[in-house]
Amino acid sequence: MRLTAIRGYAIYASEKEISPLMKKFIDILAKIPSRTPYNYQEYEMLRSKFGLPYLVEQYRYDCFKEALDQLEKQYNDMPDECKSFFTLDENGIYVALMTREEIDENLDVLFKRK
Repeated sequence: MRLTAIRGYAIYASEKEISPLMKKFIDILAKIPSRTPYNYQEYEMLRSKFGLPYLVEQYRYDCFKEALDQLEKQYNDMPDECKSFFTLDENGIYVALMTREEIDENLDVLFKRK
């Protein structure tokens, strides 16, 4: 995950140094809906306590805020059926938010499989 590398780099880099990386990150992020419309896994990891919210809170760089705004826009554009399956805690550990059955039900509704 690119964001893990950015987290490490942010410890040592100034906003000026990290902004070009985040510009590229935002460009890649913006292309996701056209290539993978329901990329819920990527979005959930990026939205987690381990992801962009951590960077925004920790460093308060505008480039991190812009990336989070772009992410939230794309996440909100997705159907509700592919949201909130899981998250990552502040240490990057997987935390299930739904049971396997609930996930299957949501995906059945999304893809109209019944």
